[in-house]
Amino acid sequence: MHYDFKLAEHEEHGYTGLQALFMPGAEPAAGFTCAHDIMEHFSGLDLDSDSEALALGAMLYIRGMAGYFQRGPYPQSPGYAMSGDVARLFTDAWQWGEITDPGRTCRLDDEEAEAWIEEAIRLANSEIRDYYGQRTHSQWGSWVCGWLRKGYRKARKRYSLDPATLCHTFVRMSEALDNAAKNMDEWDIVRVTFVRKTCDLSVRVIPIYDPEHPDYEPDQWEDTQW
Repeated sequence: MHYDFKLAEHEEHGYTGLQALFMPGAEPAAGFTCAHDIMEHFSGLDLDSDSEALALGAMLYIRGMAGYFQRGPYPQSPGYAMSGDVARLFTDAWQWGEITDPGRTCRLDDEEAEAWIEEAIRLANSEIRDYYGQRTHSQWGSWVCGWLRKGYRKARKRYSLDPATLCHTFVRMSEALDNAAKNMDEWDIVRVTFVRKTCDLSVRVIPIYDPEHPDYEPDQWEDTQW
């Protein structure tokens, strides 16, 4: 499957990043976020809180179970790594009431993953309490827990490969996108071709004069000499 990105400037913050053409409303971002959108999101059209919680559950399976967050100079548990995002989901619930009930879910069969979900929600509640001086609604924690479980299970079902292989592919994709962004012109796009079943991956820059570019116009380039 193909995923196209273009260079774009963030309207509010002014930095330049890769903007997903397959996800309306996506903000320019680094390769790390682009890889997250491709591998850990389940729909390129949804940016609501429920979809974000599903993607966090997928992140737990793909990266959390592969030891991704325990590496580097500042190792942390996956629960701690997710807690800031969960706190933002709680904040969104206050402002817009976006979190919905995912329905009844069972505990994950992996007790370590289940414990990390519980840790993320506990730390997020603590962050909200310290910042706003009040507790979140108890149902929000159980709803987010349900969405995280669903995302974890959905990612496990989506991919036939083990988390270590998936995490390695995530890192490769993230780094390749960052490198591609450094070598793009304004009108170029970068195309990610990713096969979920095998994790086959290619990342390449497509210039405006390439027939594969979505805005290619033959009449404009047929007489151009390169």
